[in-house]
Amino acid sequence: MTTSVSLLKRECFVCNKLVKPSIVMDAHIVCYTWQKSFEKDNNMLYFNKYNDYTCVPCGKDLMKWDNFKNKREYLLNRTLEKQNINITLPLPKKIELCVTCNGYTQYLTSDSIYIRFGYIEGLGQFCEDCYSKTIDNRFMMREFHRDYLF
Repeated sequence: MTTSVSLLKRECFVCNKLVKPSIVMDAHIVCYTWQKSFEKDNNMLYFNKYNDYTCVPCGKDLMKWDNFKNKREYLLNRTLEKQNINITLPLPKKIELCVTCNGYTQYLTSDSIYIRFGYIEGLGQFCEDCYSKTIDNRFMMREFHRDYLF
């Protein structure tokens, strides 16, 4: 998802560089669809997790850090051997797992809950079999593409 920005100057919350962005991109979405054209000087990334903006170089590093599994080990190696995080963009797409049987569902973790079948608010994503077993004898309320179990 991208948004156009006009005549606003934003400060990168990592390096404090002042940027007048032509496009602000949602970092959670573009980390799975990364392209070289995103690396222009006048683009910025928005991190919903931090509710703040970064320039593209800082944003790439922050995306890699957020998706790095073993942060403690990385920090220890970084201080001793000056290693960089070895993650390439775009990130591999993760398939959502069923909360009951841990089987794969047909949805990616980046898919909106509004287009999913078998997602119950407060519980998570179910595969089709587990979803039908879960709602079999219970009252299900559907409200604005959200399912609530009673």
